[in-house]
Amino acid sequence: QYPRRQIWIVVVILIFYLIVVPTRVPIARAGVMAGAFCFCSLTGLILGRINVLGLATLVVLLWRPADLFTPGFQLSFGTVAGLIVFVPRVSQFIWPDPRVMLIEHFRHRFARRIADYLAVNMVAFSVALPMVAYHYQMIAPWNMVLTILALPIVTMMLGFGFAKIMLGMFLPSVGLILGGLTTWATTMLASLVEGGRTWPFASIGLGVGPSVWWMLSVLMVLFATFYGVFDRRRKELAGLVVFLICWLAIPLLPAWRLVPITALPRSTPVATLRAVSVGNGSCYILQLRPRQRMMRDYVLMFDCGSQQFLDVGKRTVVPVLENLNIRQIDCLMLSHADIDHYGGVLDVADAVTIKQVLLPQHMIDDATANPRKATANLIKGLENRQIPIHVVHAGWTHQFQGHALELVWPPAQSEFPVERHNDSSLVLSIKTSGRRIMLNGDIQQRAITEMLNRNMNLKADITDLAHHGSIVKATPNWLHAVNPEIAIQSAGWSRLYNDKWPALLEQVNLPMKRMVTANSGMISIHITAAGSIRTEQFVAKPSM
Repeated sequence: QYPRRQIWIVVVILIFYLIVVPTRVPIARAGVMAGAFCFCSLTGLILGRINVLGLATLVVLLWRPADLFTPGFQLSFGTVAGLIVFVPRVSQFIWPDPRVMLIEHFRHRFARRIADYLAVNMVAFSVALPMVAYHYQMIAPWNMVLTILALPIVTMMLGFGFAKIMLGMFLPSVGLILGGLTTWATTMLASLVEGGRTWPFASIGLGVGPSVWWMLSVLMVLFATFYGVFDRRRKELAGLVVFLICWLAIPLLPAWRLVPITALPRSTPVATLRAVSVGNGSCYILQLRPRQRMMRDYVLMFDCGSQQFLDVGKRTVVPVLENLNIRQIDCLMLSHADIDHYGGVLDVADAVTIKQVLLPQHMIDDATANPRKATANLIKGLENRQIPIHVVHAGWTHQFQGHALELVWPPAQSEFPVERHNDSSLVLSIKTSGRRIMLNGDIQQRAITEMLNRNMNLKADITDLAHHGSIVKATPNWLHAVNPEIAIQSAGWSRLYNDKWPALLEQVNLPMKRMVTANSGMISIHITAAGSIRTEQFVAKPSM
């Protein structure tokens, strides 16, 4: 129904867009969808819009079948399908066309465009809401309003940006002007989004996601509503809405949370350890699932810093927490006084609630003795934010719903005088479902030797490689004592040059799976109620 010239213009812009924008799966999905519509229009294939979308869906699934179960795929194709099917009806509901119209006046055309614009935003918000609640355990009531306000700014920003790229190659002065306009539009958009985050109820965390049946039920009710099934059945619609709200809300009530779970499915993850990819640094996020129904997970963060990225908290860790829908850290444990283990803490403290910080005595001593050092700035920043700080050493324990946490190192400072901060790192043991996790900070030769000499039980199923994978004389003996199934190395690419670990693992002859954040991205390890272990890595590359 569109002139071929317009379609070819869209094709040229689409090709330019795919060349300029870095290739990502969402970009490729959008390109396939747009390409399918252009192809059918140019070839004259008479297919309904929803059938064209089905063709694009088939192409994407032939390319990446597993995408069917990802939130991005479901949100992309589900929302576009909703727009195709429902927007005309919703737009007519907002602004009905007159039954008789001899001349289409400007006022009517303008009202129709406004109605279409509002309908697009209403449908997109409504279709996405149950899927976002299911996948991300959150509801953002203001998203529709923010989208209505932001879409013109985004359109303007993209227009200025693409014009700058095209014209800037031939007319640099024009490109400079357009670059300034693009920056202005980008700043407007960022200000709108940041302002929206401060609105009341901007984001409502559900603590735990609703069931897939709830999501499907909401989508079915939306489908029936937009198709007019409830036009003459308003009471039935109101009853269904109340039922769905209760279905979502009742499990979140305090009384329901006290009801114990008699038996979790054996395949249910009860503990998840994530090693965030921060280069040469360390940041582990541990989530422990409770044994009571719908009770909030216990969240522990072990270290938060990077040697390479001073803004690692704001740049990497906070987005990870937002993606995981973590708004509160019950315990932040800092292993020792090296900035690559705590440099991102204050940025994280500004983004989420931290209930308490646990650290070794030498960090307090270091801050007191050197008031201009980064450690002192950290302690002062935590105090200014009124976050409780506790000094801990070996013997500290905490129990949570069947999960046992214990510090096994270092001893009290009087028993183990500090020579190097690394050897006084906190070493944390986590026991759950018959499995054990060990996080070791930067312990090196002296600490490892002392732990072995004391005949400490170091056996663990999952461990991190101390000091980002540094190898010392005692490392082979330590590996035999720990004998892990999985070892995580939190390190940057520089640690993989002249990598000595393959030779060492061959020497010790242990069936250990080594995973490195440098080439795996964020590493996630899940322990199920049955005690089985499942690993994930953000970058699809083999572990080492």
